[in-house]
Amino acid sequence: MRYQFLAVAILSAAISYITATHFAAKTASTSTETERESTIDRIKRTKTLRCGYVPYNPLIIKDLQTGEISGIGADIHTRIADMLGAKIEWTAEASWTNYIEDLRTGRYDMICDLDLNFPAYVGTLSTNLPVLYTIATAWVRPEDAPRFLDKPAEVFNSPDITVSAVDGTMPLEIARHDFPQAKILGMPPLTDYMFNLINVADKKADVTFVEKVFAEQFLKANPGKLVNVTPEDKPLRVYAYSIPTLPGDTKMKDAMESAISYMVNNGEIDQIIRKYGAENGYFVSLQPYRAVR
Repeated sequence: MRYQFLAVAILSAAISYITATHFAAKTASTSTETERESTIDRIKRTKTLRCGYVPYNPLIIKDLQTGEISGIGADIHTRIADMLGAKIEWTAEASWTNYIEDLRTGRYDMICDLDLNFPAYVGTLSTNLPVLYTIATAWVRPEDAPRFLDKPAEVFNSPDITVSAVDGTMPLEIARHDFPQAKILGMPPLTDYMFNLINVADKKADVTFVEKVFAEQFLKANPGKLVNVTPEDKPLRVYAYSIPTLPGDTKMKDAMESAISYMVNNGEIDQIIRKYGAENGYFVSLQPYRAVR
């Protein structure tokens, strides 16, 4: 009887060992496969960079007749694709509120606009080296300018003020954080970002907070409709634009930081900004070197 128990024990131990070894091998294999199919490796394997994009002039400009995509973000990502030996595929139009989930589910590899380093992204996205910088400014109707010019920004923090803001965008972030007493004329995430300005011009709201370069696009088509009441030396915000990646996707993050550093340091970002006439609204990092003293 003792020998039967011993045989059973040995057999049980052998089965446990085989099972554990098989599980460990399978786990290691799965881990290797996951590593092999990281975002950057998939791009290199398929030789295709699948881009999500949000039309936002001058970062992403979509020709409604031909569907052709151009702009600062488009040129930067086309150059990055070239560095990776890949071609650009403009896979899907997105919104600022849904693209993070699209990245998680693999609908596309990157959001190819560039995006601002919003506080809400902490822990949700990895923001990489800045590609360029922008400033947020306050825009009102010309007849209302005397109410706000040469006054502290806190003048907007009043129940008598209505802020025009598309959900998930810069005007809403600034209004909620800096001017919580102001009313908000909110709009759904997929609303054309230009309506932040249109609502002010149409007297549906008193003010909105957008990038200077974006407001200037509006004024080209609507001269004299709005004015900037933000002092040049006191912008409401200074934001960094970067190429966001998912937390934990270290290979993709490393690749993007390498590409950004190269393009900033050799002046390519400057050239692209000038190509789209945005040199008065965007700023770049100082080159990180000086002569030896």
